[in-house]
Amino acid sequence: MEKYILRFNEIDKSFLPYVGGKGANLGELTKAGYPVPQGFCVTTAAYQTFIRTSIEMDKLFDLLDGVTHNDLEQIKILGGRIREHLDSILMPDDIKLSILEAWRVTGEEKAYAVRSSATAEDLPTVSFAGQQDTFLNVLGQEQLLKAVQNCWASLFTDRAILYRAKNGFNHRLVLLSVVVQQMVFPEVSGIMFTADPITGHRKTITIDASFGLGEALVSGLVSADLYRVRAGQIIEKQISPKKIAIYSVPAGGTVTTDLPLDKQTTQALQDGQILELARIGLAIEAHYCAEQDIEWCWAEGKFYLVQSRPITSLYPVPRTSDHKLHLFLSLGHMQMMTAVMKPLGVSVLRTLVPIGKSSLQAESKLLLEAGGRLFFDITNLLEYPQLRKRLPAILSNIDELFGRAVQEFCQRTEFKTATQNSKKVPLAAVKRVYPTALAVLRNILYRHNEQAIVNLNRFIANSVQQSSNRLSAVSGTARITLIQEMLPTLLATALTQVAPYIGAGIGTYRLIESYSIKWLGDSTELGSISKSPPGNVTTEMGLVIGDLADAVRDHPAVIEYLQHASDATFWEGLRAVPDGEAVLPIFS
Repeated sequence: MEKYILRFNEIDKSFLPYVGGKGANLGELTKAGYPVPQGFCVTTAAYQTFIRTSIEMDKLFDLLDGVTHNDLEQIKILGGRIREHLDSILMPDDIKLSILEAWRVTGEEKAYAVRSSATAEDLPTVSFAGQQDTFLNVLGQEQLLKAVQNCWASLFTDRAILYRAKNGFNHRLVLLSVVVQQMVFPEVSGIMFTADPITGHRKTITIDASFGLGEALVSGLVSADLYRVRAGQIIEKQISPKKIAIYSVPAGGTVTTDLPLDKQTTQALQDGQILELARIGLAIEAHYCAEQDIEWCWAEGKFYLVQSRPITSLYPVPRTSDHKLHLFLSLGHMQMMTAVMKPLGVSVLRTLVPIGKSSLQAESKLLLEAGGRLFFDITNLLEYPQLRKRLPAILSNIDELFGRAVQEFCQRTEFKTATQNSKKVPLAAVKRVYPTALAVLRNILYRHNEQAIVNLNRFIANSVQQSSNRLSAVSGTARITLIQEMLPTLLATALTQVAPYIGAGIGTYRLIESYSIKWLGDSTELGSISKSPPGNVTTEMGLVIGDLADAVRDHPAVIEYLQHASDATFWEGLRAVPDGEAVLPIFS
């Protein structure tokens, strides 16, 4: 026999296929010891058994499969038809008995919140929050059984069908559990984000709070108080006029009440409560190792948690262990490589960096990964006044936006406050840089640099040959170990060869710019030096692609083909399209 009921203390996050996202999170929180009101889940097995009692659902699912998210009128008609049909089906007796037995054990005299919990809900990558229905202050067995059946039917609300169609979820494969949880009758309730969803600041906790049940806040009926907490301190409070509140009524259900004038502008949570709630939020975030969106309430002198889910709207950033404001620069975007890197590529690049690591084989801690991309954390560099002064100009040579972003970051009040005691560059670091700086100066003032490219190409060719020879002598894990040891030494050696030329190039460019403005009044001619120089492989590739775009612009069939072409059949497919033969010489 299928198990139709699971109590919260039997559930953890691995039970998502049986109790949905909401149920799995509540079970996980309960097992972790957080204050969650008691309850149980009616499992997805019960939903599947209920659906199988219908002889019409297969046909209705077929109709759903043919609906796209643009067919709003069809979604409305079909959704209403399915909900009406499911409301008319009798709940199987074995499911009904299982629900009532769990209800009596939990407390039949209690009031309950009955919530839908879909298997595609409250996931790290997609939320589905609010797509199905919730019923509050449910009393007695008749109301309970009806609320459970209504939750099943709510899997086919217009908004739920539309959301699944838009996000590519199969309607048959998304199952529904129902969470049955003892009601808490709160004085105050709300939502807490352990990362600020507006600014994206990972170290700022935001709390929305209003009087009564959280339904008024979630449904947008009331403007809640907003509190922001960072590093254990309240940094901002916005006390909003809270004109209404939603409360439970003894007979079941809820009522919306106008608040007295003196209470409308009263701070919903006191400062001590705000800080206590923030500490709970940080602990839950640490438990899940991810930023959380938490529903909470304050009742009978304590906080209760009624939901916690991942925040899906934040772009992932490298994790840090302090509360400082950090500035990360994307390594890929510096090279116009915006696509996600594969794990092996990430590992190689982190191993390549020779500093910020405990051994040659280790990965550098200066390069941090997030969302499949690598970032430099330059926050510590900006604590040195001389570097803070010069780094924006240096980075502007790579990308103007980088330079501007660093300059703006350094002007932030929070950063200035944190860097009041600025550091001095250690003498040892100056000594290490001195030979390179001297070589740059010599390249500018004395040396003839006509052979620079030839010399660097020869250095690269020799390095590749020497590395190949060393690697060919070993195999298996020994080769992997040798690669790990060689990567950082290769980069360190290459930098000593390349830096004097790059530094000289940047230095002379800035000198020419400065004297052009001084002597000529502008630097407009500077573009002829820096833009599209001969011998620059990147520039040449860009120019070729530009020529290619010009050539195919008048051939719409070729343009259409290029948007969908396959590598394996590229040439054959190109010959088959109109005008394909005409553009073949350009591609070859």
